[in-house]
Amino acid sequence: MDNQPLKILYVDDEEDLLALGKIFMERLGNLTVDTSPSAADALEKLFKSSYDGIVSDYQMPGMDGIDLLREVREKYGDIPFILFTGRGREEVVVQAIEFGVDFYVQKGGEPKSQFAELVHKIRHAVRRKNAEHALVQSERMSRALLDATIDAVVLFDRDMIILSVNETFAKRFDRKPEDLIGMGLHELLSPELLIFRQNKVQEVIRTRQILRFEENHDGIFLENNLYPIFDDQGEITSFAVYSRDITEKKKAEKELCLAYERIAADEDVLRANYKELTKSENRIRESEEKFRSLAEHSFDIIMIFDPDLRHLYVNPYVYEQTGIPAKDFIGKTHEELGFPPELTRIFDKTLLDAFHTGEVQRVEFMLPSGIWIDWLVVPVKDHEGTVYQAITSARDITERKRTEDELMAAYEEIAASEEELRQNYQELMKSEAWFRTLFDQTFQFVGVLDLEGRVIQANEAALTLIGGDKNAVLNKPFWETPWWSYDKTSREKIHDAVLRAKSGEIIRFEAIHEDCEGQIHTVDFVIKPILDTNGVPIAILPESRDITELKKKEQEIFFAEERLRKLIDNIPLLAIQGYRLDGTTTYWHDTAEQLYGYSREEAIGKNLLDLIIPPEMRDEVREAIGIMEKTGEPIPAAELLLMRKDGSRVPVYSSHAILTDIKGEKELFCFDIDLRDQKRVLQAIRQANRKLNLLSSITRHDINNQLTILKSGLFLMQNGGTDEENESLLKTICSAVGKIESMIAFTREYEEIGVKEPQWQNVSALISTVMKEPLFSELTWICDIPENLEIFADPLVVKVCYNLVENAIRHGERVTTIRIYITMKGTDLVIMFEDDGAGIKPDEKEKVFEFGYGHNTGMGLPLSREILAITDITIKEIGEGDSGARFEIPVPCDKYRMVDGESVLYNDKEKAE
Repeated sequence: MDNQPLKILYVDDEEDLLALGKIFMERLGNLTVDTSPSAADALEKLFKSSYDGIVSDYQMPGMDGIDLLREVREKYGDIPFILFTGRGREEVVVQAIEFGVDFYVQKGGEPKSQFAELVHKIRHAVRRKNAEHALVQSERMSRALLDATIDAVVLFDRDMIILSVNETFAKRFDRKPEDLIGMGLHELLSPELLIFRQNKVQEVIRTRQILRFEENHDGIFLENNLYPIFDDQGEITSFAVYSRDITEKKKAEKELCLAYERIAADEDVLRANYKELTKSENRIRESEEKFRSLAEHSFDIIMIFDPDLRHLYVNPYVYEQTGIPAKDFIGKTHEELGFPPELTRIFDKTLLDAFHTGEVQRVEFMLPSGIWIDWLVVPVKDHEGTVYQAITSARDITERKRTEDELMAAYEEIAASEEELRQNYQELMKSEAWFRTLFDQTFQFVGVLDLEGRVIQANEAALTLIGGDKNAVLNKPFWETPWWSYDKTSREKIHDAVLRAKSGEIIRFEAIHEDCEGQIHTVDFVIKPILDTNGVPIAILPESRDITELKKKEQEIFFAEERLRKLIDNIPLLAIQGYRLDGTTTYWHDTAEQLYGYSREEAIGKNLLDLIIPPEMRDEVREAIGIMEKTGEPIPAAELLLMRKDGSRVPVYSSHAILTDIKGEKELFCFDIDLRDQKRVLQAIRQANRKLNLLSSITRHDINNQLTILKSGLFLMQNGGTDEENESLLKTICSAVGKIESMIAFTREYEEIGVKEPQWQNVSALISTVMKEPLFSELTWICDIPENLEIFADPLVVKVCYNLVENAIRHGERVTTIRIYITMKGTDLVIMFEDDGAGIKPDEKEKVFEFGYGHNTGMGLPLSREILAITDITIKEIGEGDSGARFEIPVPCDKYRMVDGESVLYNDKEKAE
């Protein structure tokens, strides 16, 4: 890779810097550099051609370097991207890192060192990306190989923390592989099995050798291989365990041992009967052959396929399963090997699904011989995510299938019996559970009295109140129990209530209890008779509900409402209005009078929409009120422009609340915060920030670019070159110096915008001043501007006229005539500025007002728009075809006037009135 030239795309809006940068990079590094003057052009080149890396400036018109980086990451992935710019702000670096920039190189300094660093970063970024791709591919292959085996594989460190597992290991614990990463083995294994494993790990640490051992995991026998993993210093850092289920093998061994025991027990009988002995020996031999067959064929068949479903690799065990030598499989499909059509269809479909979806496939099927096979297909992907191989593993699961069927039948039988027992138990416990829930677990104080008023039962809540002593109340008159020891009046009232309840009456009142700790409780007390089926009282039921906290809350709510009322009355900028769903005003806060101009007497009873909602917003507000009525939820808070009594608009931040009165009727409240002062401050801050940001952009980016061009050109001239090349470099240097001078002049002018107060200025006099400029002496002027027209504008408005004329000469190509006149559009006076030059293309009509756009400095027209905007005057280009440029400057009705000497005659606002 190092011997091959890297193909690099270099993007910058400074064409001189592009040319010099290309020369430097191709001289200093083994690079081939293509250049693009904009991000849009760079994206076109990337669509048509591939590159090893991209170098881009940050600040460019249209789409900047961060936006280009975002597009590249979305469309072209992780191609190396270096941001090469004069902007050093922290937020730019943060944004670049967020979207995945590889390196950030700042312009400035000695050119050779600067471009040498840039070339070094390019080569380093390319090497790093290639290494990352290779690593990802290696990891994917390793993962595929791990998942291809049906053996459980786990990697853990010396603290027994899991680092990696394969699918088989995860399924053994009914988990996903990613869920197990970071878990400790102690969370999966029993304490005894964990100690056993820890001892084995210590043995491996001591011997530094592979350890093979068996273990019993809840009736499942496992054959394990424990491998130590060493670091570069030879220290053991982690361990890998390959674990195979040998439960069936153990069962076969046990059966064989039992067979041997039976043979030993029947030895005398075998001696007496030779034929029987012969049969027994044959059975033993058959058993040994079955065991040997099971042991010899307990491995998996492993194969690797290409996308054409041809075998690339087959392990030697396949010969014993199919009778076909492993080498005969290579390069052939199942059909070419003569497999039965029904098996070929299963094999091919499963393989194709893996290649097409990129997902692991697993299928179980039965061979014509009756053997069940578990076939696992794992796709292998390259770094682009394309499947280029599939690894398969086949295992005999006939015994497992038979066991699953038997277990399922047994489970269904047990489940049916368990459901029947559960239903019987629920019916048995239902009545007692209901009674205990209603009586003992209720928070209310409940008891039962006989008709003489003696206590025969009390629930836990009632007993807890008096200390839990049941003997202190049972068989005693209710009015003499500790519940009523607080005062004599309560005892007399309870005695009377018992007598009245005995006669069938229900009595309810508030009473006082004193608990065992001396705390006083207010209760809602009810006493009523318990009737038999004939309606005759057979007992008396007293009950009470503790409402102490409720009483406290009522008092707290009262004081909270008083505090809230006082708080609202003392918030100067918060206006509150209450109104019904039909818009009728029900509440009018003092601040609302100050904000909107209506007194409380004027507002109450009137429709709120007629008071403060502008006509153009009323339908929208009615719809919002309907939504609040339907949903019961207030509309989201928002910044609105509402209406004062005098018709003027006032900016507010408005939020809503919905309350329901005691009659169940909804009442709406709007809370409006006066934003007028905040708006004025924000407008001033935005204007200041805009100016600061623009000046910072020019000084740090544009001037820095020109300095880089200067230094690079001088360096190349000092280090050889023909006279023709040096002459071209000298022109480039002179152009850069001129641009720097223009930028510095612009910053002086821009700093003055908005510094002085706007003032009334005579338009005709402004134009006459510009017409006298020597640069414009050869132009023909047609000026149809009234001599008494004045506009209210920034003192720098003369620059607007100057810039428009200068722009016409520079870019109009054939301009000979300038025409300036006025027209009316509604109440606005429109100043029209036309030339007879080449005109402005449709897609550039708005771009010409962007800072830095164009072939010169690109500052004149944006500066003009900024100057006019100080007093809300706008400007746009509306010319058609190649008939010349045509600028339209609408002046609001309150920003122009016609004067006669010292007297103001009229303006169009006055005429409209």
